[in-house]
Amino acid sequence: MKQAVVQVFDDHMADLAPREGKYLVTKYTSLEHTEVLTSADQIGMQVVVDVISASLDVPLTVTVEHSGNGYDWKPKSATPEISKSIPSAAKTITLVGGERRPVRPSQRFVRLRIDAGDSANPFAITLKLYVSARGREERPPLPDPNSIRLPEHLTRTALLFGVRDDTLREIQDLVLGSQHLDGAARYDEVIRGMSAQAKREVSQLVGRLRGLDPDSKQLLVGIARGVISLLSAPAEEAPAGDAQPTPCTACEHIGLPESA
Repeated sequence: MKQAVVQVFDDHMADLAPREGKYLVTKYTSLEHTEVLTSADQIGMQVVVDVISASLDVPLTVTVEHSGNGYDWKPKSATPEISKSIPSAAKTITLVGGERRPVRPSQRFVRLRIDAGDSANPFAITLKLYVSARGREERPPLPDPNSIRLPEHLTRTALLFGVRDDTLREIQDLVLGSQHLDGAARYDEVIRGMSAQAKREVSQLVGRLRGLDPDSKQLLVGIARGVISLLSAPAEEAPAGDAQPTPCTACEHIGLPESA
């Protein structure tokens, strides 16, 4: 299902007098487009190139990169989503490509890296890049949490509706995107990637849960384990006799205040 089609890049790319003998230009899409790129379950791309001058065919790659903090970037896939050559004799050419299934979940920020040229041949082109953001299914929004009042005894519905759908999706993407890490490193990756709004909403939810009766807290622990199991890998069974964490001690583990 197509969600949106957006032009994310339109620029001149040329290398006619390179330094150190390399005719290569690398540019990136702006982070203003990261919301569209991260919202897609699958990214399709169309590149439109106008050739101004080229002595030989110009290699071109477009790579989807993602980041949990906006500073450290890495490719989502092992190979570029588009890897083609622009014929030197062409006036205008269109290239297409995109992510292949199964698609790896994106971290909080997503950008596209565009590499044009090689090490030996001068060139000048104008390049436009369009993105088709695709989703597998409709995602109905959750009700406004401000319109829901939690009863003294916590229910499953009240817990799940305590945080906005966008925040749940953000945390889900961070959890899945940090699967290459273990232990404390994975916690740090997720917490660093959480936006201020997500931390604020989680903190407010924990604050509302303080002072609940023991049965409600026990229910919270059970639901939390189920959510973790669904969002990442099956949770390991805790050894018998281990103390169950309360919402307050959970806050300490992720660096959130105990109350809103």
